Amino acid sequence: MVDLILTRDGTAYASVQAASLDLAFGEDENDYELVLPDDVAGLVAAHDVWMIDGTEYGGVVDSIQSDVADGANVITFSGRSLQGILSHKILQPDKGQDYLQVSGTVTQVLTQIISRCGLGSLFTAADNDLQVSGRFDRYTDAYTGLRKLLASHSCALVFRCMDDTVVLDAPPLDDTDGTLNSGSMDFTAKREYRRTNHLIGLGEGELKDRAVSHWYADAEGNVSQKQTFTGLDEVADTYEYTNAEASELSEKTKEELESRQEGTGTIDVTMRDGTADHNVGDLLSAVDDVTGVSVRATITKKIVRITDGVLSVDYEVGQSIASSGGRSESSGGSGGGGVSYTAGEGIRIESNTISADVTKADIERVEGIVTEANTNASNAAQLANGVRLDIDSASLTIGTVSTGEPDSPASASLTGSGLQHQLNLTIPKGETGAAAGFGAPTASVDDTTGTPSVTVTASGPDTAKVFSFAFHNLKGERGEPGADGGVSDETIFLAAHPVGSIYMATKPGDPGSTYGGTWRELPSLGPHTWERTA
Repeated sequence: MVDLILTRDGTAYASVQAASLDLAFGEDENDYELVLPDDVAGLVAAHDVWMIDGTEYGGVVDSIQSDVADGANVITFSGRSLQGILSHKILQPDKGQDYLQVSGTVTQVLTQIISRCGLGSLFTAADNDLQVSGRFDRYTDAYTGLRKLLASHSCALVFRCMDDTVVLDAPPLDDTDGTLNSGSMDFTAKREYRRTNHLIGLGEGELKDRAVSHWYADAEGNVSQKQTFTGLDEVADTYEYTNAEASELSEKTKEELESRQEGTGTIDVTMRDGTADHNVGDLLSAVDDVTGVSVRATITKKIVRITDGVLSVDYEVGQSIASSGGRSESSGGSGGGGVSYTAGEGIRIESNTISADVTKADIERVEGIVTEANTNASNAAQLANGVRLDIDSASLTIGTVSTGEPDSPASASLTGSGLQHQLNLTIPKGETGAAAGFGAPTASVDDTTGTPSVTVTASGPDTAKVFSFAFHNLKGERGEPGADGGVSDETIFLAAHPVGSIYMATKPGDPGSTYGGTWRELPSLGPHTWERTA
């Protein structure tokens, strides 16, 4: 029976044996599902951590699901495995640096990454004086990055649950060297006798100008640019790395062909409680005692299950290194289906992963554009609101009307300030009559009715006669009332808005229909805006 420990804030609070577990970690998944008895399930809360002492099996409670059927309730806990906690932490280069680089003992490097990820409350590093160094891929996750770094030093990344804490270490990668056999465990082994041995790398450029690199593998899996197999024994493939120049293409094509030579096939292994334990990254060898078929491949995933208190472990191995056919197309990795991807500026495609390199300058440029756009939008909104308020509070009234000197031009002027103005008009006097000659005539009108007549009387010397006119019987019937005196609203409006003026209103409608003149409406996000054209 397996004891599963439940912890909260670094302290154990329960232990259970009757648990059901499905856990997977390695190249992908890195998560679990856990079912506990009702008496224990009720104690578990989100963010609690469970683990099995002495193993690398554990996880954090990210979700709780309750299923009720026929009166029975099944509570399922799920979330990130211990490995998944690291796989959801991204290693970013320090400010101003292209890559994150590390150097020191295994203990120092692991401690640095644990601290960088903010996981010191759960993880700690084992004592290990092995010197390691290297750089991480840009924006890789911590789990993948550490495994790749340690694998370059022939080490595996392992987890060990001890005293409510998870200890990280880096022991040497293990090679079983034929220790798995059909008499000790269940496995399915597939031996591949011929895999890709001629890889043609295709880089940047088009047609005859495209970069091309040829690499070959011999019977022992050694890779060089000397061809060993021809004819029926040659297995050729293409490898697209479309954004690579010739020198980089050669290096990447060689690495890809070398990765395809690792191992000799695929193995599907089931190891039960009590058998030897292996780590992700270890190399397994399997031999069938009956046929003598042997296979070697790398462990890429562990699948752990607990059923009725019994723990079993399945290994997925060889999936990443056993491919012997199928076109590999990528801009820095392998893919399938005959589709070619071309990486644009700032884009990298490596190992089926598309990455975008965004520089600080790129981010600052985008931030500047966004800030300017927000400022312009805010200013426009304020301006529109101000115009709307101005229109509501604006007024124009008639001020003074005065006469000017003869022959002077008529004029109009505005007085006042802000949105309150008065219109003042000046109208010139008429011409003054001559001082010599006839005197100014006089006229009189009587208020009588009858036949109209005029009496003219002249008096004074001939050189300066003064004529008097008397109008008789001019009174007729009362006519219709005359028009109001003064200046009309239309005249005032048109005087205040000469041709070329802009008029804004909160309500729709051509001002020409009210005040006269010819107007055209202008595009506007705020008030209705018109321009006088005639």
